Order: sequence, then structure tokens, then C-alpha cells
Amino acid sequence: MYARVSYFGVMERDIMEDIYKEISNAQRQGNTSALATVVGVKGSTPRAGGAQMLIKQDGAIVGSVGGGCLEATVWEAARKSQKTGLPKIVDYDLTGRTDTPEGLICGGIMKVFVDVIGPKPAVNVFEEITRIKNEGSTSVLATLVSDQEERVPWAETPRLLVREDGSTLGSLGDSSLDLEVQSAAAEILKEGTPKLLELQKTGQTVASLVFVEPITPQPTVYIFGAGHIGFAVSKIAKMTGFRVSVIDDRPAYACAARFPEADEFFVEDPADMVPRLNLNKVSYLVIACRGHLEDQRVLAQAVNTPAGYIGMIGSRKKTKTVFSNLKAEGVTQAALDRVHSPIGIPISTETPEEIAVSIMAEIIDARRRKNRQETATSPAS
Repeated sequence: MYARVSYFGVMERDIMEDIYKEISNAQRQGNTSALATVVGVKGSTPRAGGAQMLIKQDGAIVGSVGGGCLEATVWEAARKSQKTGLPKIVDYDLTGRTDTPEGLICGGIMKVFVDVIGPKPAVNVFEEITRIKNEGSTSVLATLVSDQEERVPWAETPRLLVREDGSTLGSLGDSSLDLEVQSAAAEILKEGTPKLLELQKTGQTVASLVFVEPITPQPTVYIFGAGHIGFAVSKIAKMTGFRVSVIDDRPAYACAARFPEADEFFVEDPADMVPRLNLNKVSYLVIACRGHLEDQRVLAQAVNTPAGYIGMIGSRKKTKTVFSNLKAEGVTQAALDRVHSPIGIPISTETPEEIAVSIMAEIIDARRRKNRQETATSPAS
């Protein structure tokens, strides 16, 4: 058995692009890429652990590990790895530096694992991750972190994927190590934060570094009502890394011509759609239909879902009326306490775009605040 020795930093995942989907696309096209992952942080750093940057075969990048000189150093290491077929661990000391993206002295240390990924994997873990995320399920990915001297050129980095049902794909190269990660998978998912673990086999002095990360569906903003506010919300939601779903019963409104950023559309009665959606804790509901009664119908269904955020547009008077009506229908106060209404943070707004800024600011705060609370209460903190 392996024993957990220590954590190198407490980490927070930032989903801006679907990196693993990009890797799968590159593999299907027969291209070699390099994946840079911040696997450890100490002190103040420009990006948290778990941040990733994919360097494609032509040098183009997707994602970010911090910008500035750090990113240039990582990019150069990635390009070298793409030529040699060897991974690289980049330890970057920002203590006293002023060349961070913000031009500030950070005073932290970052550990970045740069892994070269070939086009023909023996086990396509990344393709399976994409499939799992598309079906709304979760999993845990464990990656063995090793430097050049420990590897044979073009050897695949050992990875183990633990699915929601406990089944696995791939291996870390040692059955005991695989079992250790399998047994910890549920805890890793509950904590919800990537971590670099030192796992040491009994009787040995050299520990193996294993980076574990929970894989969850991309956070989705569900927009009920495809009017002016929904239109503006979709743009900011997509810009800030959310998947966007638009629900409206008007075909001329819920369509790609009007919402080019949206990932999916449902031309259905919004209230009827709520129970049919695969809502979970990374689902963020924005209720902004064309009438108070329609908003009320949607909200009546929404409070019975596990959505991580439920917001309804409207004045305090409207909110009071809708809440009173729903209570009369049997909705509990506890259920209504989950609702953000009036929706958005309290800033002075007039235009749909300004209101959308307020809404998305509240959603982003809710998402990040939840992540920080989970980290603060986890055994690793």
C-alpha cells in the first residue's frame, strides 16, 4: 500500500477551455501536443494549482498558466518536449519578481508539469474524459509526475482514470498505487480541488508524485427567456468560461442566429423543460422570461432541482409576490431561500448589458465562493 505523505499546496480548478477535448482533437488529427499543468503552488502566484495550458503542434496555445515570463518559459519547455518526447518539471520562483502579468511582486513558487502527448495513445484517457463530461458524469484523473531523467523518449505518461461507478481506465504503472487512488476517488470528488500527492510505498524512502484532479461537467448557465437580458448574459457567460444553454418557446429567439455563443437551444415551454434538464451543482439558472407568471412557473420547478444557483429577474415587489404565490402552492421557505432575487449584485444598472454584468458577477462570485468554502473545509486545508 501507498501512504499519503503530504500535499504541495491547496488547489483550485479554473475551467476556461475544455483542454482535454482539444487534446482528443489533436490526437485524432495525428498531431503531437504538450500539456502544461500547474501541479503545485506556494505563496502568492498569478494562477492557482490546476491551471493548464495546451501547446499545440504549431506552437499555438489554449489556456494559460500565468502569462508573462513564466508562460514563455513553460512554452519553451513544451516546444523542447515536443521534439525530444520527454516531459519536464518546471519549478518557477516568483519571489521578488516584478515580471508577473500584473507587474506585481508575487512572492510565490509554482511547480509546472510539462507533458508531451503523442497522437497514438495505447489508452485514450482524454477521449474518455470528453465522453464522461458530455454525459454529465464525474471522474477522477491521476497523473504520475516525473522528470526527463526518469523517462524513455515518447513513453506515455502513466495515467489512471477512475469513473463515477468505480471502474477504471489506464494505470499509474503500479497496482498498489492504482488502488490507493481508487480508494481516495470519492474523497477527491467531494473536496473538488486538484492536488499534488506524495504517495510512498511502505518500506521505501522515495515517494512518487501523483497529481489528482476531479473531472466534472463544465459549469453551465441555463438562460430561461431569450430576450435582451438573456442575450447579453449569454455573451458574458461564454466569455467567462461557462457553457450556455438557452430555453425559450419562440423559435425566432432560441436559435443560433440570435445566440451564436450558445452551446444548445431548447424551443420548448421553459417551465416544462426544467425537470428534463440534467441539472447539478454546477448548473446556474437565470430566469428572465417575458412575463411574471412564466418566471413563477419556471421558479416553481427550479427550486426542486440540485442547481448550484437559481436567480430570477425582477423588482423586490415582484419577488415578494412570486414568493407569496409559491408558498401558497406549498413551496417551503427553505426552498425559496436558495433563490437570488432580485437577481445580480446590487450595482446601478439601466441597460440589458449592465444588468447582465450584475447577474454574471453574482454567478461568478457564487461559483468561486463555493470553491473556496469547499477548500477551507477539506482535510487538506
